[in-house]
Formats: sequence, C-alpha cells, structure tokens
Amino acid sequence: KITLNDLSRFAGVSVRTLSTMFVSGTGFPPMRYLIELRLNHAMKLLRHTGHSIDQIADECGFPNRYYFTRMLAKYRKTTPAAFRARSDGGD
Repeated sequence: KITLNDLSRFAGVSVRTLSTMFVSGTGFPPMRYLIELRLNHAMKLLRHTGHSIDQIADECGFPNRYYFTRMLAKYRKTTPAAFRARSDGGD
C-alpha cells in the first residue's frame, strides 16, 4: 500500500503541496481520483462481464460490496444492479 506520505517523500514535497499539484493536474484530490478510477473500471466490468458485485468490488480495490455500492450511489447516482440493468438494455 502506497500512502500520500510515501508519494510526497518520493517527490520531495509536502503532502499539502502534492495534493495541491494533484488537484491542479487532475481536477480531483488524490483519494477522490482513486475512487473515480475504481468506479470507471467497475462500471466497465458491470457492463461487459457477468461477474458478481462482490467480485467486481474486490477486483477494483473496494474493501467490500457495501462500500462499492455506497461510492457508486454517491458519485454516479445509481446502484450496481440498476447500472447493469440499464447497460443490458442498450445504454
């Protein structure tokens, strides 16, 4: 597991400076960016595989299906089942 402290030490800047630079470059704070990457990958798996929600949550780095579902609801305003159903319908 790599932390922001690890990255800031490697880059030779403070955590605050690293976070500011990261937001400037990506538009997101580091942890939010990581969640976005995980959600995008999870949505691709929901759309194109028959994997279970548990498998997808695990493969995408979420600690469990409940946290994955919460993040999908918070940032995409949907649930895994609803997203998959819409995707199967030609979305």
